[in-house]
Amino acid sequence: MRGRLRKRAAWGVMLTMTLAACSARTETGRVSIDNSSEPAGDSLPQAVESALGDFVDLFTAGGTIDLDALTAGGTIDLEALTSGGTIDLDALKHPPESLLPGKVAPNIVGEDTDGVEFELEDYRGNIVVLIFSGEWCGPCREEYPYQRQMLERYDGTNVVLLGVNSDPKLETIQEAKEREGLHYRTWWDKSPFGPINRAWVSSWPSIFILNEEGVILHDDKRGEEIIKAVDELLETRRTRPPGQPDSPAESADPFVPPAELADAELDRRLASLDSLLLIPMNAYDIHDKGRNHIRTFTRSLQKTLLTPAQTERVAGYMDELLERHPEARRMITRQQFLVENLTPGKVSPNIAGKDLDGVEFELADYRGNIVVLFFTGEWCGPCRAEYPHQRQMLERHEDDNVVLLGVNSDGELDRVLEAKEREGLHYRTWWDESTRGPIAQSWIVWSWPTTYILDADGVIRYVDLRGDAILQGVNELLAEEPRLVGGR
Repeated sequence: MRGRLRKRAAWGVMLTMTLAACSARTETGRVSIDNSSEPAGDSLPQAVESALGDFVDLFTAGGTIDLDALTAGGTIDLEALTSGGTIDLDALKHPPESLLPGKVAPNIVGEDTDGVEFELEDYRGNIVVLIFSGEWCGPCREEYPYQRQMLERYDGTNVVLLGVNSDPKLETIQEAKEREGLHYRTWWDKSPFGPINRAWVSSWPSIFILNEEGVILHDDKRGEEIIKAVDELLETRRTRPPGQPDSPAESADPFVPPAELADAELDRRLASLDSLLLIPMNAYDIHDKGRNHIRTFTRSLQKTLLTPAQTERVAGYMDELLERHPEARRMITRQQFLVENLTPGKVSPNIAGKDLDGVEFELADYRGNIVVLFFTGEWCGPCRAEYPHQRQMLERHEDDNVVLLGVNSDGELDRVLEAKEREGLHYRTWWDESTRGPIAQSWIVWSWPTTYILDADGVIRYVDLRGDAILQGVNELLAEEPRLVGGR
């Protein structure tokens, strides 16, 4: 075998393959696996070994498969592993065009090894090293030292390691992570043919490097090459190390106030969304591709002024969508809530929670002021790029009825406090503890930073302005309400 198969003393179940279909070199390129009978003797038949050798080469680039780790003791569950026992090698050998460098990476939605759902898009604003791996795979294990090195080297930067693990036993993953010190968040895909692996990869390890906008930059790096590529990317971005002061840069985002949306334009957007969602979708697709289409649609509405009738129409469409896809109830109802409550012209939901000193306070406490609400985190590069503009607002509007409030998603309180002190960002902040914290979840935040500007009545006026555009938005509201100037 070109790829080495590590055989253990207790096989449990051996594989037999139909000769006409088992070879990876067949005309169709399809391999059928049948575990219904056991071969005689202690070794695999020559034809089976040859075909399995091609299988090993394909999935590990010539490496080693640990059958105990891959099959939970030598037994292969074909339904879980191959969706019916058939592997289409031709399809696996050619990655989708959407996964080539230069493309925005598809979102990944799934549960981590603690059973908590999270998404790849939660980490927009970071350089992401996305690692498809498994303890069953020899070359994957060879990457462990480099992953530890990256965790240490990039601590305190906006570089994040994320994993997709294909081991069928959760205990195998947990033991390996603890043993190797690989404390990065990981989706558990349960087999090499889990839904995430099927959508992304055909060999292990596969490692992707994504930039802050989620664009794939590299898909072919290993070991030291990954570290070199990330170092070069950090240098190119000139990521500011902790403690180094920054100054406001000219904002590239113009100030564009929300505009009324013509009924005909809303018709066009709804028809476009509907045509995208009418493409046959399974449960995974509606949570992945469908979610992205719906989010793009609802996000566009946060730049408009919907009439009550238009809001009701969009909500009705969401109800119809829910009837078609009841399996996506949570996702659809959340996007419906966003349209009905988090678009310009709507009174914002309240926020109640503790500040960084553990004192309870509410967003409603600040009615009568213009409020700039930042969803932010020290982990997020674009969030840190907003710091100089936030300092400028604090200085410029010190005597005005303008209040900055924050919702911070960093996992460690000490990190939040240190950043605020270092950067001079002395505005009150709720600590939400993660990007999946209760406040971010209730406000349907899925990218960082996200910014809302509210008027003195608590009405949302602007969403997702950046840099100088936020300053202009505040100035517009002060011009509408001169009494708020010097009102403190």
